[in-house]
Amino acid sequence: MQFLHLLRHYPFIRIIIPFITGILTGIHFMLSETFMVIMLLILSGTLIFVHFYNSAFGLRWLYGILFNVVFIVSGMAFANINVHKNKDVLRYSNTEAIIQAEVIKPVVEKEKSIGTLLRVNIIMSGSVIKERFRVTAYFEKDDRSKKLRVGDVILAKTYLKEIPGPTNPHEFNYKKRMQWKNVCLTTYIKSSSWEKTDFKNSPFAIAAAIREKLFEIYGKCGIRGDELAVLSALTLGNKDQLSDEITQYYAASGAMHILAVSGLHVGIIYILTSRLLFFLRRNRWGKIPCTIIIILCLWSFAAIAGFSPSVSRAAFMFMVIQIGKTLKKPPEIYNNIAFSAFVLLLFNPFQIADVGFQLSFLAVTGIVYFQPKIYNLLYIRNRAPDYLWQLVSVSLAAQLATAPLTIGYFHYFPTLFWLTNIFVIPLAAIIIYGAVLLVILHYMQLPYLFFGKILNFILTVQNYLIFKIQGVSFSMIENIDISAVQVALYFLILIAFTLYLIKKKGKWLICSLSFSLTFLLLHLLHIIKIENQCQMVVFNITNKTVISLVDGRTAVFITDLEQKEDLAEHFSIKNFIVKNGIKQIENYNFKCQADRLSLKNMYVFNAKNSIYFVNGRFTGVLHYHHVGENTLPPTPLKVNCIVLANNVINDPGHIEARYIADWLVVDPSNNRRFYKGWHAHETDSSFKVHLVAGAGAFRLNVIEFLKSAS
Repeated sequence: MQFLHLLRHYPFIRIIIPFITGILTGIHFMLSETFMVIMLLILSGTLIFVHFYNSAFGLRWLYGILFNVVFIVSGMAFANINVHKNKDVLRYSNTEAIIQAEVIKPVVEKEKSIGTLLRVNIIMSGSVIKERFRVTAYFEKDDRSKKLRVGDVILAKTYLKEIPGPTNPHEFNYKKRMQWKNVCLTTYIKSSSWEKTDFKNSPFAIAAAIREKLFEIYGKCGIRGDELAVLSALTLGNKDQLSDEITQYYAASGAMHILAVSGLHVGIIYILTSRLLFFLRRNRWGKIPCTIIIILCLWSFAAIAGFSPSVSRAAFMFMVIQIGKTLKKPPEIYNNIAFSAFVLLLFNPFQIADVGFQLSFLAVTGIVYFQPKIYNLLYIRNRAPDYLWQLVSVSLAAQLATAPLTIGYFHYFPTLFWLTNIFVIPLAAIIIYGAVLLVILHYMQLPYLFFGKILNFILTVQNYLIFKIQGVSFSMIENIDISAVQVALYFLILIAFTLYLIKKKGKWLICSLSFSLTFLLLHLLHIIKIENQCQMVVFNITNKTVISLVDGRTAVFITDLEQKEDLAEHFSIKNFIVKNGIKQIENYNFKCQADRLSLKNMYVFNAKNSIYFVNGRFTGVLHYHHVGENTLPPTPLKVNCIVLANNVINDPGHIEARYIADWLVVDPSNNRRFYKGWHAHETDSSFKVHLVAGAGAFRLNVIEFLKSAS
């Protein structure tokens, strides 16, 4: 009954739960729009009828069921609309088209191209089809493409294609991530096939221009290098300037949330603006202008930061709080959170799958609920230690609510986050206030260079402290792998244990312990599976050869990657290592290693421009250099798998005469002509042929394969 009373007290919590359930259902199950509309009309009509004719409240249970079903169906409808939009856009994939496009995201300079996001209209038969959808675009790198800005309108002839999905085991699904942002297509635009035709002075263009101007001012004030990159990320939401090294430092120390503009930054802006407008709040007639100015400042900051979900949520929430203060109706914070989520999901239901959106709402909820309880565990009289304890309690509350999700997505946990936040949160506030003052001083032509040096020093101190904390040997636990089921179990444990602390009833403690045992059992089963695994993988990495032999927690990588490349951090390999619990890695680079390698049950040796490898009783050979008659086995050699690299041996008959094998794998280091040759012989070969560049990574469970072969 207390829970039902809570839901009545916070109506938007009652709405958001079935609405999110409906969105998650609608993402995975498609229904026709007509059916959804008819269903909603019938359910809504029945709900209204029950509401007005239930005078004795005898049908409360029916009203409750109908209420939840209406919002579940509404969530499904909103999700289905977005899914249908994405499917409609996909009809333009694999087509050459003339497009009229607006640049809506600042360009990012890459090694061989210039990347950005376009809002596209298709032109057919000389007329523009008003069907605006977004496309990730990569321009051929030249002086013109480098100068593209948000708001530029271009005309281009290009080839649109669907964003490719992951082609390696456990690889990050960039395609799915972009679909959640309603982006399904990508294109590469050559220098000769586009021209700039116009400039659209949209709010996004204005915000981007302000970001560029502020970034320029920071540079003029003497802020350089990593300090400039951190200041830009902290105040403008621009993380393009951050080096991989500085990003890793902030992640390892638990301060990554500082670089991602979020509720903390919006809260600082809200407090700063409120204090600057104190003279309006004193006047009875000044309250409304004060509220309008605060709201404009909040949303202006959100626009400059690119309207990220966390910033939009925070700006909306503080707006509701400010309006409530003006009307002398302080809003309930939980209702605020639910209302903000509901409104944002109405605009884009796919935001529910966005990690930033999830972490943002969980962190705020955790801070609101757990922080007072954690803070009250200790009573400190002295003001300075009490302030430090407040910061620690905020950090602990946020981590308590978000830890499993962070681990599930990023596979690491910063153990010293509480220490980092003691100085990082106050410094972040000082830096944001300092950045505002620096801009004012620059425009007033006051001694901004001197103040710029002070701000640069504060940023240097922050970076130095972050560097020192991440350098502690136990500052971060890496390569943690937990499943989605385990993440769900963590939250069930947390909820059940919290209810036990509130209600002091043993049944909730039993529930919490039961969920904990289930969590541990799943973890134990996962460990057993990892310890007994044995597999071979040929990765799909463009123009490269990467073969992995895995036995338990040990892996040998046979590669031609540059020696400086860290396999554990490679985009296509990192998640594979984490998900398979691999702890010991040996990189055998066949281009510069001629000796043998022996590790556990795995053996690799180089002989006559070929690599022979063994994984238990599984044998294979990699041909990576042109081989002649005298380098192939004189009599047919029996192996389980042959891998061809670098366009060698294009004659199937030549191989079949010298090998008896189960599989022949053509890796992505081969060119298109070579692939076409093998594709033509694919059905005629006595081997099972796998073309990695077309079919994705080749992955073989060695244990199951040997069982089936015997």
